[in-house]
Amino acid sequence: MFFAALLRLLSRLAVLSLWVIVVATAAGFAGLLWWGLDLFSHFRVQYLLAAAVLALLLWALGRRRSALMAVAVVVANLAALVPLYMPRMQTAEATAAAPQARALRVMSLNVRIRNQNVRRIFDYIRRENPDVVVLLEVGEQWSRPLERLAARYPFRWVHTGDAFSGIAVLSRFAPVESRAIDLGGVGVPSMLVTLDYGRDVAGEARPDGAGRVSILGVHLRAPFSAGSAHQRDRQLTALARVAREHPWPLAIVGDLNITPLSPLFARTVRNGRLQRCGDSGGLHPTWPVGFPLLYIQIDHCLATASVQSEDFRVGPDVGSDHYPVTVRLRPAAE
Repeated sequence: MFFAALLRLLSRLAVLSLWVIVVATAAGFAGLLWWGLDLFSHFRVQYLLAAAVLALLLWALGRRRSALMAVAVVVANLAALVPLYMPRMQTAEATAAAPQARALRVMSLNVRIRNQNVRRIFDYIRRENPDVVVLLEVGEQWSRPLERLAARYPFRWVHTGDAFSGIAVLSRFAPVESRAIDLGGVGVPSMLVTLDYGRDVAGEARPDGAGRVSILGVHLRAPFSAGSAHQRDRQLTALARVAREHPWPLAIVGDLNITPLSPLFARTVRNGRLQRCGDSGGLHPTWPVGFPLLYIQIDHCLATASVQSEDFRVGPDVGSDHYPVTVRLRPAAE
């Protein structure tokens, strides 16, 4: 009798869990309606795995209809995930990289505002040796340590601030243009640097600016509340506009506080005429370090069609709550 009661309890808990996943799955598809619903869109891998386990359990417990419902949930989440794993064909324009342009290696890392382990992060930067580094959540304690990288990165733009406004951009090459941008007017600076890949044989910049590529380092607001979600959405709208209107090939790197599974992310990519960087699709979890059950990708590289991107990679644990990301970029040929 005890065993039978235990099976009934397990069956009820399994059905209840299934309904929670059903609601979360459906809510994620309605993210454009309300910021709270969009939060459910980010965990489709977790929903899929949980629904698959529940389908097997419910079938074994004799709950055939509930098991079939769990299978339907697996299919629904799989339908949202599969397009992200389809290899992306870069445009012909982006595939033909400028002959004189070597690959520009870019790294982005949210260092975490309270992180005191500066040496571990600097060791990783030196080991990877990127051409451009974007650091986010840069607090006052980072000002002097960043001077240690002066020989390696002569151009350094550092804005110390809080968990959203602190940002530093380091470049091996002097930019031909650099400016801070307040996306959406929310008081959070982003940094735009433009590097020149279009110099002629004599080393002079070409007057038409051909061969330039721009890097925009960003850290968008986290949607912790209706107010911060609204600010983040304004930043996404501004990001798409900057991408459409920017005159040079552009890559956007940083912590966007949104995943590729969000309808808002898809709208930003579409409106900005952007594409995810790299030569293959998929999800690349970047947060939170050390908690695989919650893994999602919120650190990204997005590029305009005139940028060839390859080798998008997520790095190891370097002491932050985010994993670093790196990518190789080239401007397209004329």
